[in-house]
Amino acid sequence: MKKVCAVLALAVAAAGVLQAPSTSAAPVVPVSRITDPKLQAEIAQATAQSQRIEAVGARTAAPTVTMEILTGDVDATKRLVRAYGGTVTGDVPGALVQADVPPAAAELVAAGRSVQSLRSPLRAGRLPVPQTIARPRAEAVPGTGPTVGDQVLRSNAAAWHEAGFIGSGVKVGIVDYFDLRFWDTAEIGPVPDAAHQFCRDTTPATSFPLCLSPTSINSVNGDIHGVAVAEIIKDMAPGAELFVASVGTVSDLRAAIDWFAANGVTIMSRSLGSAYDGPGDGTGPLDSAVDYAANKGIMWINSAGNDGYGSYVRRSVAVTDAAGYVNFAASGSDTWLRVDSQPGGCFFLDGVRWANDWNLPAAQRTDYRLEVYEPAPGFAPGAIGTTRNPTSSQVRAFNLNADGNQGGQGTGRNIIDASQRAGARSLEAADLAICPTNAANQLNNPLNGGSAVTYLRVKRNLGTAIGTKPDVMEVAIAGNAYIEQWTSGGSAAKPVVDSKNIGSMSVGAMASDPSMWADDSPGGLAYYSSRGPTNDGRVKPDIMALAGMYSASYALYDSVMFPGETSNPYFEGTSAAAPGVAGAAAVLASGRVAPPGTPMASVLRHFAVDFGATGPDNLYGAGDLAMGTPPPLEPTLHTGPGWYEPLATPIRVLNTINGIGARAGSRAPFSIVDVDLGSVPNVTPMTAVALNVTVVSPVRGGHVEVHPYGESPLGSVSTLNVSGPGGVRPNFAIVPLGDIEKLRLYTLPGGHLIVDVLGYFTGGSLATPADVTHAAGRFQPLATPERWVTQRVVTSQVDSVVTPPEVTAMRTALDAGDVGALVVNFTTSGATRSGDLKAFATDSPAGNFSNANFAVGVASTNTAIVPVNDLEQFTMRTNNLAGNTVNVTIDVVGYMTSANAADSRDGLFAPVRPVRVHREFPPQVAGDRAITFPGVSDTEVLAMSANLTVTGPTGVGSLTMWSGATPRPGTLNISYIKGQTVA
Repeated sequence: MKKVCAVLALAVAAAGVLQAPSTSAAPVVPVSRITDPKLQAEIAQATAQSQRIEAVGARTAAPTVTMEILTGDVDATKRLVRAYGGTVTGDVPGALVQADVPPAAAELVAAGRSVQSLRSPLRAGRLPVPQTIARPRAEAVPGTGPTVGDQVLRSNAAAWHEAGFIGSGVKVGIVDYFDLRFWDTAEIGPVPDAAHQFCRDTTPATSFPLCLSPTSINSVNGDIHGVAVAEIIKDMAPGAELFVASVGTVSDLRAAIDWFAANGVTIMSRSLGSAYDGPGDGTGPLDSAVDYAANKGIMWINSAGNDGYGSYVRRSVAVTDAAGYVNFAASGSDTWLRVDSQPGGCFFLDGVRWANDWNLPAAQRTDYRLEVYEPAPGFAPGAIGTTRNPTSSQVRAFNLNADGNQGGQGTGRNIIDASQRAGARSLEAADLAICPTNAANQLNNPLNGGSAVTYLRVKRNLGTAIGTKPDVMEVAIAGNAYIEQWTSGGSAAKPVVDSKNIGSMSVGAMASDPSMWADDSPGGLAYYSSRGPTNDGRVKPDIMALAGMYSASYALYDSVMFPGETSNPYFEGTSAAAPGVAGAAAVLASGRVAPPGTPMASVLRHFAVDFGATGPDNLYGAGDLAMGTPPPLEPTLHTGPGWYEPLATPIRVLNTINGIGARAGSRAPFSIVDVDLGSVPNVTPMTAVALNVTVVSPVRGGHVEVHPYGESPLGSVSTLNVSGPGGVRPNFAIVPLGDIEKLRLYTLPGGHLIVDVLGYFTGGSLATPADVTHAAGRFQPLATPERWVTQRVVTSQVDSVVTPPEVTAMRTALDAGDVGALVVNFTTSGATRSGDLKAFATDSPAGNFSNANFAVGVASTNTAIVPVNDLEQFTMRTNNLAGNTVNVTIDVVGYMTSANAADSRDGLFAPVRPVRVHREFPPQVAGDRAITFPGVSDTEVLAMSANLTVTGPTGVGSLTMWSGATPRPGTLNISYIKGQTVA
């Protein structure tokens, strides 16, 4: 027990939330617009201090009050603070301003039009309670240092290390508390120097300073926790460069984010908890800090919390008892919420919240208050669950000031009451520390060996009523404590964990020891791991990772701090899971997979091993961390010249509507689908494929990316664009391949995906001679694109055969027998029903594929390579129902040679890694615009295959691209309507 007490004391000191008990609590002066009780007390104390200074005429600087001003207009609020003599000390864009304000000006600031409310600064993070259990030491595997955690093998990071991907060149930031005296250089690498340390703590005066200077963390008030986090990251990503930061308030955290960004950090790991500061729907100051980091190019990875067992209560409050007290019993009645904690230690309230009222006008919010009690002398509560509703003689009021709570959020009494009807949000006692000294419960409790008992009561202030729907009451605690009547579902709806930012990830824990598996979800879920949903119904956590691995950092700490005692150096909790995901992201970023941020988050979800119900769920998120198979260390993209082989019948390799090539089902936005091309009949290795890619019923606007598997990072190009939800949108693409004949599709809009292979390129291996020649499959562009068909009416009842006009520039330039396939643009318009169009060589089978898709009222253009017969003919067919029609216009831009053509090098295809080479936004394009493509030499390049996208057009129109050396042709590449994004 001695060791446990010492560890808890260090954790409390590290969080820096306790001050020496107040010896004389100043009376609170009511301030009508200020509803935070703690801030009220601090204003009263500062006012009293000012009066004493004035009375003695001392030449002392007038006291100020440190406050957080919640606001949606940071700039206006900063001006307001300065106008009333205050000093701005920090901010979080779109969320809050932190300032030191003269006490006499506090109410004037509170009355500002840009101000939502004022509060005493909340800590930006606190250490979670360590979860421990004895187990054998893990085997050593590749990684940093002589001992490496189990995550490296379980996630397949070891295979990436062996392939040469170790996170080199990637910078990872850690926000935590650090005792750098225990930084083991053999395990983690060099101790962070001044250039790799950041510390800022602007919380009101504390006895436990976090910082020695802005570039120096105070190790004495740090903790081994952050060092153990660093060890896991370096195990997973031995080549990553680490930057460490400790912060006090959320505006201090924003300053750390700026420092990370200035140093090139792209991944940030934070394994800390925090008090409620929002309604659990992804909004609030800390969630705004996540968005701020994302805008700075930093991917935020956070522990999901250890609140899944004994730390959280969620109850629907349809009615209360006659006195207005909330009933917390799942059945029966119990208005006294019991908390058992370690005698002489502290636990924290993350808050009492009823988020359903959060955004209602103040006059419509239910007004509750919190009352805190402890057993009266001589009363010994029985085991957990046996003593409900103690009598008034069995309890006594808990003096919040006298018991060391950070300045006493109350007034020296046992009541916390921020008036919701006066404007306070639907939250009481956020970040409240309670430090009971009683040892009333000596038997049958989860802490073993006796515990202090605290009773919490939540009372609806009389005169206010619950609205038309029951309030949903949440109470969350943190620290070495256990709350009666606890629940699990919804425990993850905490700041940062509930973020809506799709580039951030909250990480739950899979326990390595079966004895720590949750009883209701066997298979690895740690019993303590927080669970979703968020209060707006989203799935959390995002992903899981292993916890409970051997920690050399904790082993070193134990050997020094507790010599001679039995050591248990295992790092349990979601705190250990999150850095494993951060390290995995660093390795994947170094392996050409995706950059940190939304693409990387999508990759991690894609690779995760699904557990529980199929698909993401509120226990396991997307599943257990896995990293897939590493690509070759060096790219294998075939860039030598090759030729085109059209398929006699195009092949559909993916259709998520009916399960071709992947499981059936619409994909969520930001999903990934891998497509195997093994079904494509080819005689020689494919170096690129010609595709028609279609998205059906997208969930939102965005783009689809098609990549050669393992050869180009996600987020670097767009292949297909859609403006909004619904509809059908196709696009043609030529995608190069490496040694792995697979495609990776990344769909930001979600929906269904269809991929048809029209043909492939071959011969372009790395060993292909530069002077290779070939007869068939060479692209020959027309000097001037030609319109062959103008708005021909096509139906599903009769196949429409397309024959070349008698007089065309193309027909006079070559023999018809030299044409193997035409490169055409199909424009569809005037459709009476949605459908698709396919084109194939006349007298050949049609097959299951499409070249263009159309919808009623929308003109659409798409490119295709269409095989032709010996007369250069091809046939069109639609799938729309009998009696429905569509108009089709056909422009020919070039052709692929047949085997009858002469051998030549002209027109062979040289694949390149997909890359965006031009962006004309802003300004908007109007009229003719000359575009020069970097890296393209006129003496070597005959034509280019590129994706052309129009975005945000101001009206209806079309866009044409052609060689600048010739007059503008009468053809088009894209048709669009106002506001439509088209590729």
